[in-house]
Amino acid sequence: MKIIVYSPHNIARTEEVIGSIEVTATTALKDFGTHLTRLQVNLSDGSTGQNTGGNIRCRLAAHLEGRNSEFALDTASTIDEALSGALHKLHCRLESTLGPL
Repeated sequence: MKIIVYSPHNIARTEEVIGSIEVTATTALKDFGTHLTRLQVNLSDGSTGQNTGGNIRCRLAAHLEGRNSEFALDTASTIDEALSGALHKLHCRLESTLGPL
């Protein structure tokens, strides 16, 4: 499974952040690895520079072999929390679509 991370300039895209996202996503979706061809991780920050909390949005697009893509979205205070929430939702969707593996 190829993992692609997209984010605007106001979210740090260091190798460490991207590596952490890749490890977290690979671990969370390991049960579906043979069915997933690509995972797109889209991060955005709706705070526009304000420290209001709960504005990091993580949208996941899981591209499945021979099937339609599945999507999940979560919003939280940090990248890790938003990613974890979106991965949990995506895992549930994939389990519903593909069945427990």
